[in-house]
Amino acid sequence: MYWRYDTRAVDPRHSYDYYCDGVGDELAPFAVHGRRPFVPPPLSAQMSAITFGGLTIDSLTYRAAGLAVEARRGAEQIRTSDPECYQFCLSVHGDLRKEQEDHRVVFRPRDLVLYDLSLPQRSQHSTTPAGMKVIKLSVPKSMVPVSPDRIRQHVGALIPRRMPGKDLLIQLLLELADRDDYGDEPATAAALHEYTVQMIGQLVDSGRQISPTSLRDLRMALFRSIVHRHHGDPELDTERIADEAKVSKRLLQKTCQSAGTTPMTMVKHVRLDACRDSLRNPQTKTMRIQDICIRHGYTSLELFARHFKMHTAATATDFRRQADPR
Repeated sequence: MYWRYDTRAVDPRHSYDYYCDGVGDELAPFAVHGRRPFVPPPLSAQMSAITFGGLTIDSLTYRAAGLAVEARRGAEQIRTSDPECYQFCLSVHGDLRKEQEDHRVVFRPRDLVLYDLSLPQRSQHSTTPAGMKVIKLSVPKSMVPVSPDRIRQHVGALIPRRMPGKDLLIQLLLELADRDDYGDEPATAAALHEYTVQMIGQLVDSGRQISPTSLRDLRMALFRSIVHRHHGDPELDTERIADEAKVSKRLLQKTCQSAGTTPMTMVKHVRLDACRDSLRNPQTKTMRIQDICIRHGYTSLELFARHFKMHTAATATDFRRQADPR
């Protein structure tokens, strides 16, 4: 994860100007319009970004009570920077209004809308004290094998609440946004890509179906993300994973079985991958192996040693030596 901008890093008196400059660093830059306040009030705005393969997840938290801000992406911004992406915009909380292609949406929590970053759009940010939070998932057009002309009539409009898997996608985006400790990029990128392509396909052709395999892989990505977040807890079990994912233990086990694994095997692999990464990380090269395995959820050094050798075909000591031959 990295920051596109963060007003907490500047003097509050300059936060408004900093934000106006910061939106120019977004994946699809906007321009802030409206009369500049004579005495700009303190404004809090942070946008983080994390990439999964060719996909990008941006998370914007914004608060500026009483200050109306309108952000526009017009011909000048598009000409200067066009990432050629479709973008799913998810409202987490707060008041947000966006317009594109004659569609005007007043977002409610958990509303999801598809936008085309190559077309003009405008948005009005929340002026309430609570502010707002928005998560954006950007998918390159080159990864979407659907005619842009067919997609265009659907951009800027709410994605139907009955869309299969929509709640799963929302859960996963909420889970992944703002994470700086996640390393499941290939599997998660594949699941997100496959599902979003099928979702767009169903938007343009209601006769298309989202495949059970795509839904399963999306659910597995959610499970793995939850496991990664809690893998350092030695008490992590199937019940907690199911509770966090808001599914029954039976569905958790059935989904894992369909993917050729079990919940606790998934936990073991996440822990071992985390230990492996720590053993080859220069920042933890002075940390004892025992402390590394404890950090990542193991309580028995003997069990860790047996699992690690089966996982990597090397002892932890040899693996660390090979990673840093000096």
